[in-house]
Amino acid sequence: MPPQPHIDKVEPEQWSQEVRSNFWARLFISSLILIACLYVILSQAFPPDYTKWAMSTIGVVLGYWLHDVAKR
Repeated sequence: MPPQPHIDKVEPEQWSQEVRSNFWARLFISSLILIACLYVILSQAFPPDYTKWAMSTIGVVLGYWLHDVAKR
């Protein structure tokens, strides 16, 4: 299989099925993690240590999605 160009250099209409599947899988998993973290933070039914963990996890997910922006 020939190497795929980086996703930033290809228009969305030209993305391969594999790239689209990977994107949607990453988005789905990130959304599940964010929903769980928001539940922990907003429900106030968990100890403060859990809330800190949830806030840290949100930061990690945001960092994951924004890491390409920092490279530009």
